[in-house]
Parts: sequence; C-alpha cells; structure tokens
Amino acid sequence: MDDLPDLEILLSTDGPAARAEGFREALEPLDGIPAPEMIAPDDPAMMIFTSGTTGPPKGALHGTASSSAISPASPLATNSCRSQRTPSDWAWAGGLLNALLPALYFGVSVVFGPFRPFDPEAALTLMATTGVQNAFLPPTAMKMLMSVSAPRDRYDLKLRTIGTAGESLWRAAYEWSRDILG
Repeated sequence: MDDLPDLEILLSTDGPAARAEGFREALEPLDGIPAPEMIAPDDPAMMIFTSGTTGPPKGALHGTASSSAISPASPLATNSCRSQRTPSDWAWAGGLLNALLPALYFGVSVVFGPFRPFDPEAALTLMATTGVQNAFLPPTAMKMLMSVSAPRDRYDLKLRTIGTAGESLWRAAYEWSRDILG
C-alpha cells in the first residue's frame, strides 16, 4: 500500500479486511441504482481491432451475442484446466476472445507476464513454473518457440492444449506443437 500513495479506495469482494472496505458494504448506502437495461443480441458490446496484416488495423464492432460464441473450442479446452497463458495482447481478438474471456468465464486462472518483446525461453520458463495447461499462441510466437531446442527435455511443461489464430500456420509449427504436447 505504501507504493500506491494515490490509491484512495480499496475494496474487497470478501468483505472488510485490513485497509479494505467491503464491496457489498460500500454499495449499501447507494439509493436509486437504475434497474438493468434489457439488451438485444446485436447491441454493441465491444470493438476489436484487426491485426493490420492486410493493411491498416480496422475496427470490428461485436454485438452482445458474440460473447456467448467466442470460440467453440475454447470452452472445451478451458473448462477442465486450471491455468491458461497467452502472450497475445488482450486488445487483440485472439488474446481477448480465445484466451482471456473464456478463461475468466470458466474461472480458470490466467497467467500474465509483462507485455514486452516476446522471448521464447522466458515464455517456456513462465509456462513451466506456473503449470500452464492451455496456451494460446499466435503463429509468430510459435515460430519463435520452435527455435528453442528440446523444450520438453529442458522445461517441466504441463501443456495440454495449444490454440492459435491469425496468420497462416505452416506444417512445421503443427508438428512442433504435437511434439511439445507429447
């Protein structure tokens, strides 16, 4: 707390504790909270920007229905796992819709590492030390990871699934993912 001098309010969803005010207790004095508004499936929910691989990034507006159809495969892989990792920016559709939101929906821990230039050795170390079971890797990250020799021998990986999207994924990356998953 000493490192956050500008922090004015600290709320805890588990109730009051130490310097934290209980979230529910903080809401009790509020009167006139508007009732939830009904929304339609096509009502705007989020704006995702394309990667820009075919020109400048373009905004793609998604309706509320898109949150229930994020990726048919993500819930299957995420639901039975305890941790997920992606180096993809969460503002990109791949990072947000294929990794972060499905994991949060199913209560799966999301392993976060600092957003900095991708380092394959650091990524493997992070995934091994945190026991990541699902990884969503853009093909560029997979290509960089393929430069690491004998990753299964050098890292205690618990990976069960690797998902990807975006640019073309070539055969060597597919073979690599089969080798690293065992």
